[in-house]
Amino acid sequence: MNIKDTLRSAWLGGVTAPILLVIIQFLSRELHLARFGLIITLYKEAPLSVSRVVQWLLISDPEAASGVNLLAVIIAWAITWAIVADWVKRIDDIVLGMILNYVIYVLYLSWYRHIPVKLYFPESFYPIPISLLAAGLVILNYKRKAKITFFDKLEKVGIMIPEKFRIDLSIPLSCPSCGATLYSNSQYCWRCGADLESILYEKMAGEKK
Repeated sequence: MNIKDTLRSAWLGGVTAPILLVIIQFLSRELHLARFGLIITLYKEAPLSVSRVVQWLLISDPEAASGVNLLAVIIAWAITWAIVADWVKRIDDIVLGMILNYVIYVLYLSWYRHIPVKLYFPESFYPIPISLLAAGLVILNYKRKAKITFFDKLEKVGIMIPEKFRIDLSIPLSCPSCGATLYSNSQYCWRCGADLESILYEKMAGEKK
């Protein structure tokens, strides 16, 4: 666990979720989804307050606890924590960040705005496992991609790179023949002319295996 990443998760999640929920409401109106029975009632032709958006995210407002409204909230949460996971990439920090985010929302309403927080079971808790699933999928995808190197991608299109050219070199090196200091991965030693590809790089590639 990294406390800095936990706080980053909570901050990004806390800021992103309300924005996404408002965007989803806006898109539903602009795309005229009401024609298909998809009506989100977050916005009611009156100024939209932060408190109302947070109530919806907590599903503390009974209006947010059913139908398309509930679906919109779940989508906002899931996308938010997928974004957080793409940034933080550690599931423990994401889980703690999500809990901290939830607590901050509750404190904002109950302590700062003096609005009672009423949670509905199980509706108020649907976003949490779905958000964790979304974050987990993003992290798994990241780990899978991290194992695919640039050389692997070249091999897929038929370009084979010898193993001796794939090794990570820590410059400077020393020539095995004369001990000269090497400040680049040149093919030959600048002092004795030794073929470094055969006596050094290939040896390092073999040790890597």
